[in-house]
Amino acid sequence: MPVGPTVTSGMRTIFDGSYTEKQNISEMIDAIDPRDIPFLAMLGWNNTGAVSSGADSLSFPCFNTTHTWQNDQLVPSEGTLGAGYTSGGGTLTVSTGEGAYIKIADQLKVGDVYYEVSGVSSDSVSVVVLDGSSDANHDNGSKWMNLGTLRLDGAGWRDTYNSTSLASTSNYTQIFHEEVAVSGTSESIEKYGITNEFEREFAKKFQEMLIRLEKAAIYGTANSRPSDNTDLTNVRRMGGLAHFLRYNSNAIRLDANDNRLTEKMLVDKMEEVYRAGGKPTMIMASPLQVRVMDAWATPYIRTTRSEDTVGVITNSYLSRFGELEIVMNRHMQDSDLVILTPEYVGIGPLAGNGNSRAFFTTPIPVDGDRRKAAITGEYTMEVRNADRAHAWIYGLSTDLS
Repeated sequence: MPVGPTVTSGMRTIFDGSYTEKQNISEMIDAIDPRDIPFLAMLGWNNTGAVSSGADSLSFPCFNTTHTWQNDQLVPSEGTLGAGYTSGGGTLTVSTGEGAYIKIADQLKVGDVYYEVSGVSSDSVSVVVLDGSSDANHDNGSKWMNLGTLRLDGAGWRDTYNSTSLASTSNYTQIFHEEVAVSGTSESIEKYGITNEFEREFAKKFQEMLIRLEKAAIYGTANSRPSDNTDLTNVRRMGGLAHFLRYNSNAIRLDANDNRLTEKMLVDKMEEVYRAGGKPTMIMASPLQVRVMDAWATPYIRTTRSEDTVGVITNSYLSRFGELEIVMNRHMQDSDLVILTPEYVGIGPLAGNGNSRAFFTTPIPVDGDRRKAAITGEYTMEVRNADRAHAWIYGLSTDLS
């Protein structure tokens, strides 16, 4: 005997049955023009055909609303004197904290003088002038270099050593959420070149969200979740590059004091990052500051008589400290420029308990003659080695006259 369909009385909602499943839409990132999200694109997003593999470029998976990662570094082999030294004094005073980098029997070079370390007490370093070297005065701020620990042939093991500890840095996750609603009438009206009104509105809204995520990744300021979670002025927010670089007193940065960007400003910061151990490969700036850099290149451009195109486009900047790609970002303030080591920057979703909060869509119950859906994502950002691998120049003049 044939079995008929199961009939349920009442109205079926979009939360019934299979409609309750949320849909991951992060692969839609690949369809976004990379010029709209140049910073996210640099982090690996928008890789055509990659099915959004770049949507999570964190080095440490985010399992909590407070995301913590570790920064490590080598024991520094150079520093500066924290006080002047008089020839024959026998004690070098190094800058605060740098005594931890030095141990007995290390060979130090200050200026043209070579010393052997005979004792270390905090930042006071007792030294003996090595044979073949003559002692001399040294100014406060003079550079010292560690040339290695001196050892005798067949010497036994020593119990003196130094190392660096892992330092932890944290950021917070931020929820990005928008809703889309299209009336039944609007979906039923034929429009030239548009076959699905809801999908068109959905794609536009998702692109808007990515642009806002791009801006938050650059200028976001970190804030932990408030205890009552009801005050939107104190809501949990992720910190972007500005939080870790522009507003970090320990970071490499420069206040241009409304002066025009010069090549010296740029190279000075590149050198500072290089000396700190960074290997920058990217400059990100507004269209205005890119025009300033293009102007530097103009005197060095030569064209043949057959050349029928004029103008200058600078895609990279080559210096002794490396070749840096120049990324033009319309979302950067005209007064800012950032030097980055991209391998130390990442962004990705909260993904604890195997549940990724990468962008997903959730249907909203029908409450009238319209179709509705929500787009949600919860993301955080890593800026690793923020004090050494990157630099921020701010307060640049925006006057091109």
